[in-house]
Amino acid sequence: KIPLDSIIKQNVIVTGYDPFQLDLDPIVNNTSGIIALGLNNTLVDPSNSNSAKIASAVFPVRWKDFDEGLIEKVMEAAVSEKSLSMIMTTSWTPSDYFRVDRFATKNRIQNFPDNNNKPASSTYSVASG
Repeated sequence: KIPLDSIIKQNVIVTGYDPFQLDLDPIVNNTSGIIALGLNNTLVDPSNSNSAKIASAVFPVRWKDFDEGLIEKVMEAAVSEKSLSMIMTTSWTPSDYFRVDRFATKNRIQNFPDNNNKPASSTYSVASG
């Protein structure tokens, strides 16, 4: 469960992910995890009575966990909180751009291994609903 501040009127969740393939390159990083951790406990506009507080979570990159709904299970509890205003996830991209997804997707490079060295079984699909 991601802890939200019950006193603050607006809570924001920012998520990121562990680095890929640390066993192959110990200095590899994943900016999404760095961003999420860097924003954790940040109070946005603290002088305003409608200020927001950021809570973050960093998830391991394991395709099986994703396929079994790990993210959805963690977020389900947070969505029921009345003070949750926004959920934002960040992810790693291999070049000098970033992409904002409007809908949750299963965006994977086929056969690219996760942190358990298991290859991705599919490349892209859009969540239903």
